[in-house]
Amino acid sequence: MGPLTCGRCQCAMTAEMKKGRYVYYRCTGSKGRRGNAYIRQEELSALLCATVDAIQIPEEIAEFLAEQLRRRSRPRRPSAARPRSGSRSRTAR
Repeated sequence: MGPLTCGRCQCAMTAEMKKGRYVYYRCTGSKGRRGNAYIRQEELSALLCATVDAIQIPEEIAEFLAEQLRRRSRPRRPSAARPRSGSRSRTAR
């Protein structure tokens, strides 16, 4: 399943350019056409923004997530020197 799916049949949504200027999203209909209409990019964007705006993360969880992101974004110190896999000497047979 892709990032955008049809609300009627859960097929993937795809973008199409119309008149070289307008972007519309439509259902791919991979499970069969069900009369799904197009939606303009601006309208879809407004719907997605309203959905994201409605999400509320409790402060303690937001702080925990921010700390985890900070830890993971710090440069890691090089670990103790390890022999490389290709640096072992080979014995002649």
